[in-house]
Amino acid sequence: MNEPLTNDWAVIKNPTSGFRSMKKDLLATNENMRKAGIGFSVNETRFAGHAIELTKELLGKGYRRLIVVGGDGTLNEVVNGIMTSPTCESSSVTLALLPHGTGNDWGRYWGMRRGKTDLVKIIQEGKCVKVDVGRLSFEGEWGKRSRYFINGLGFGLDAKVCFFTNKLKDIFGGHHWLYTLALVLSIFTHKIRKCTISDCKGKEMELPLFSASVGNSCYSGGGLKQTDGDPTDGLMFATVIKRLTFVNIFRGLSALFAHRLWEASFSEAFITDKLKIRTTRSLLFELDGVMVDAREETRQTGKEITEYEIEMLPAKINMLVP
Repeated sequence: MNEPLTNDWAVIKNPTSGFRSMKKDLLATNENMRKAGIGFSVNETRFAGHAIELTKELLGKGYRRLIVVGGDGTLNEVVNGIMTSPTCESSSVTLALLPHGTGNDWGRYWGMRRGKTDLVKIIQEGKCVKVDVGRLSFEGEWGKRSRYFINGLGFGLDAKVCFFTNKLKDIFGGHHWLYTLALVLSIFTHKIRKCTISDCKGKEMELPLFSASVGNSCYSGGGLKQTDGDPTDGLMFATVIKRLTFVNIFRGLSALFAHRLWEASFSEAFITDKLKIRTTRSLLFELDGVMVDAREETRQTGKEITEYEIEMLPAKINMLVP
């Protein structure tokens, strides 16, 4: 693996995330970094998925310090670039974040808010933690596919909410209230899927699945607390919700906004480092707000993908935090 060729920071920014506020914040941050003598280069993404390739390119050039300017989706792409880099181990990379997106749930966990994060101070103080990274894997006619996540993963209703949120963002721009609107739309259009969920400890559930949220941290959907994860413990915290009655839908919303969803009678919590999912139909997932749709392959090949694995990989990336 290549050794770092520079101690400078490579800034990877998504120009479409919180555009107006980001531009002002980034200009001020750049100026403060120059004054502090912190070397950096700015690299802009141009299309969906570009941050993955851009990250690999920068790591190949010898950068090992990366600043993500954007939301959870941009961060997800950078993490996937790090985890699939052929030129360095992920544990040699240090990430910093200047949050500017719709949800910013990973930053929220660490107390970093859009427009209120002093990145220069964080860099100068140098408080670094080793964070876990999750991986979703499944195999179909196109071979084995894997995608990484750092904040959380969802399927069932959770993925549909993300799907609607992304559609609404295209119309209204990035506002965190879109998650609430998408949640309401999703609840009344969602189709229940039967599946079996099991962990590495022998716990298994066969159920008509309403929704599942797998957390490396605890927030999703712009500050909703669906899980109670800790990104440094090597484990995932999964909240699985069974089929809901009409009355329980409203009880579920109440539990969700009270940050105790996993304690509800219609929920089940898994705290583990590995989950396996078996179903009769191909699934739609969201990973840090990025859609991974196994149904696309089914539409092309006519064959359902029925088995999936989610696992946590401990202490994979260094993260600077306040």
